[in-house]
Amino acid sequence: MRLNYLTRETLNAVIALTEVAHGEKDRDRGPLGVGLTEMDLKLREYINSLSDDEKAELLAVMWIGRRDGGATVDDFEGAFTHAKSELDHVGEYMTNKDPLAQYLKDGMQLLGL
Repeated sequence: MRLNYLTRETLNAVIALTEVAHGEKDRDRGPLGVGLTEMDLKLREYINSLSDDEKAELLAVMWIGRRDGGATVDDFEGAFTHAKSELDHVGEYMTNKDPLAQYLKDGMQLLGL
């Protein structure tokens, strides 16, 4: 499968930022797990800087990767269409997904990216 808006480089950048942010979070959040690290904010800012179409594809890749509602590769177009209506606060939403990097890696693998 080929994405129309999101590049593999952008996906890999989000994964790398996520891995650093969540590694810091584990060290810096403290015993209650509250608060955002500087890398969380950078990840959120990076995601929010993407075009709406890029954000929608990123969200759809994440949903496919976590197999939302049994989602499969064949559901990608539907997931993308749905994601376009769910872009409010997408940076915050995705930043709060601790397994985000794994969801994206799994989505990339399932989509053959």
